[in-house]
Amino acid sequence: MQHAYFQHKSHFDTGRYNSRKILYLGFLFTKHQSRTEQEDALWGIINPKIKPTIEQVEAERFFKDMATLAIDVPLKHWSKKLKEVMAYEEAKSDLFNAGEKKRLIEVVAYLKECEVKKDKKIKGLLTALGQTSIHKTKLFKTAVSKLR
Repeated sequence: MQHAYFQHKSHFDTGRYNSRKILYLGFLFTKHQSRTEQEDALWGIINPKIKPTIEQVEAERFFKDMATLAIDVPLKHWSKKLKEVMAYEEAKSDLFNAGEKKRLIEVVAYLKECEVKKDKKIKGLLTALGQTSIHKTKLFKTAVSKLR
């Protein structure tokens, strides 16, 4: 799965990585000692100049980047895997059992559903944050409350 992230077009393009998105991946694969430490680390990626606030456009970029990591990349990866499973099934192969196939179908269906809803969710988050400068605490509290 990590290969899918590092080779996705939003992270890698003709030999160059998007460093902000690679930092997000590093953040997601890191264990943090506390929620405060976790928020501070993420805030440093969202806001590398460590200003007290960010603008709504920066928050929007962050939410879209996270949606890509959480939805788009896994959807592309697992859809490809599902096609492989179906191809093996047509070839009468016993490589995948029925339970694995069923679970894979469910995962792809769920990710497709999320893909349809993501823009509306991001718009809702941005509306809740307002047009003013956004402080770290407001960003994370709003995101947590709206995404539950």
